[in-house]
Amino acid sequence: PAPAASTALTPSAAPASSAPAEGADAPLGLAQAVRAALVQTPCLLFCAQYFVSAIIANCARFFLPTLLKEVYPRLGPAQLGLIFAGPAALKVALAAPVGACADAGGAARRFQMAWGKYALAAALIMCAGLGMRASGGGGGSARAAALVGMVAAADVLCQLAIPIFWSLHNSLPLSSVVKGCSIAIVNSLGNTGGFIGPVLLGHMHDSVTPQSACGADYDAGGPGRGCTAQWAGGLIVLGIATLLGTGCVAAVLRGRLSLPSTSAGKGW
Repeated sequence: PAPAASTALTPSAAPASSAPAEGADAPLGLAQAVRAALVQTPCLLFCAQYFVSAIIANCARFFLPTLLKEVYPRLGPAQLGLIFAGPAALKVALAAPVGACADAGGAARRFQMAWGKYALAAALIMCAGLGMRASGGGGGSARAAALVGMVAAADVLCQLAIPIFWSLHNSLPLSSVVKGCSIAIVNSLGNTGGFIGPVLLGHMHDSVTPQSACGADYDAGGPGRGCTAQWAGGLIVLGIATLLGTGCVAAVLRGRLSLPSTSAGKGW
């Protein structure tokens, strides 16, 4: 039989074959790439959600030590640090299995798990604020500590959702050039929520006159009995706002991405 034809490229064929295939990423300048990313609705929706999640996570992270100190004023810095090492260790322990579970279901499961955790975190923030409002900052240290624990749980949920969020973003059917700019835009603009959220919560806290001065143990019924109520209004407002924001983004994004069901396969 005749030998098979060689598949090696001849010098004349090589330049033509090395040209970009039709539909491949075209080189774009920085300004063009940014504009191309900004006109993509998914990029804007991911940016909005990252802004919301930064509000939740940073409000919890910045003010949790203060909240716990108001519940247990006798705790020292080392004790506070040890207590908050617990949620941090939980994040480390759960990040890998939670991420693997999300990836096993493809884009649909990533979406459900990421936005479900964001929604639950916002709901916990809101419920913690409602609990503080109902108790007036009192109710004993155990109840107050449980409310602070809800805020800590919201932070854990947000941190577990973030890797899944980025995994879903990076699987979007966008060109690599546009996707790279989208990552930068979502990260830079979305993280401004980490500044705005704590500023708003701190302002709302300071605008409320405490029922009594902080500094005594709740169990003793001393003058520290009104402290956590100062946080109630801000947590309620931010909790409701972030919950509504998460729900709106999820509703629009699901339609835009045409996500497959988890039972239909992994999808894109």
